[in-house]
Amino acid sequence: MSTTPPGSPVRVGGDRCPGALRLHEAADGYLARIRVPGGLLTSDQVIALADAASTLGDGQLSLTARGNLEIRGLDAADGDRLSRLLDSAGLLPSATHERIRNIVASPAAGLDGSGVSGSLVDAVRALDRLLCDTARAADLSGRFLFGLDDGRGDVLALQPDVAAQWVSTDHVEVSLGRTPVLVLPAEAMLAALTVAAVAFLNARDAVRETAWRITELVNPTATVAAIVGALRASFPQARPVTGSPVSAPVETHPVTPAPGPLGADAVALPLLLGTAPATTWLTLASIAASADGLVRTTPGRSVVIAGLTADARRELLDQAGELGLITHAGDPALGVSACTGLPGCASSARDVRGDVLDALATVVRDGHTRAPARLPVHVSGCERRCGHPRSPHREAVAIPAEHPDARPYATTPADGDSAAGAPLGDGHDVLVDLIGARPAEHPRHLDRPDSPELPQGTQP
Repeated sequence: MSTTPPGSPVRVGGDRCPGALRLHEAADGYLARIRVPGGLLTSDQVIALADAASTLGDGQLSLTARGNLEIRGLDAADGDRLSRLLDSAGLLPSATHERIRNIVASPAAGLDGSGVSGSLVDAVRALDRLLCDTARAADLSGRFLFGLDDGRGDVLALQPDVAAQWVSTDHVEVSLGRTPVLVLPAEAMLAALTVAAVAFLNARDAVRETAWRITELVNPTATVAAIVGALRASFPQARPVTGSPVSAPVETHPVTPAPGPLGADAVALPLLLGTAPATTWLTLASIAASADGLVRTTPGRSVVIAGLTADARRELLDQAGELGLITHAGDPALGVSACTGLPGCASSARDVRGDVLDALATVVRDGHTRAPARLPVHVSGCERRCGHPRSPHREAVAIPAEHPDARPYATTPADGDSAAGAPLGDGHDVLVDLIGARPAEHPRHLDRPDSPELPQGTQP
């Protein structure tokens, strides 16, 4: 069995993943990425972030594919002011660990009656505290990902490095990469994920690997076996996975809540291209303050607000369109994402977001709605393809102006790992063609996950 994805990076330098303290220089200023464990933000924290975006940045708050938040257009001199603002809002609990607080959790857990675990709010917060209190965890990459899956399989589709999925109300299945390894009592779950992460660092360093993530390991057998050994030593009550593991992926892309009503008292609202102005976020914060006090961000670049009265939910849905939010599954903008593009990124060949908005306007003008079976669409300004889904999707990649092919974009089905880029024939508007609502073509190779399973010999 394959042990590493083709083209997996060999990490030869330090992790330069941006954070709240380590800003990234872009063409439109500096960028800060604020980790939001489990997507949980209090209404006061949203107000603080909106204030930072409007007074220090470009006035926008953007969601990443992990439900984290980004502020663009910052001045390098405002780094200290931003960190003080975030710290006072409780968004910077550890200066040494702030970039490793990457926790994704099932966004609808405890809200829609599905799943096994119920609410994951307390579990997310407890895991965040434990990671921040574990000195060795500070050596993790800013890309290492923890997952808490309430049993429905949505988070596992994001391929966390270490994950727990509830198999009953009192037991979880622990996975490394995409490989289930042990079943543990739920009360041991937080400690187990932390032990696994530290064991990854220790075992990786012992064999002088440079991988930042488990799926990047060139020779994962020894490292994964060491992680499993550390788990079994720390948790003798653990038992091997038997039968068909629940963590075997059954979905072709992450399941995020559909736009609109969610459960009895919640609503899910994707953001257009994952971005909204600070004024929209302030409105959401005000609504959440009168509900359960939380604005939940999701890996699907949406927000979830729960604890709403029937009247409050109806009012929110009525005004969501004016706020630039998506409210129904037929909206052509649903599932469409794009990198920053020009002018924010100097590496981009085009203003991809402007192009996408123009294409969406054409699709809407022509009266299209989005078919439920459509794959997600991602538009990239260069071959780096920043922000692309780690799951089957359709993708358009901008063609550099100096390229002999005059078309602005090449398009391809992408499985989350590579996009070859084959131009469509004459007469096609690539973006309108991708976004327009026709039944999804779904080549067989798109059914497989984008990273391999770890060797079977690594399982206990």
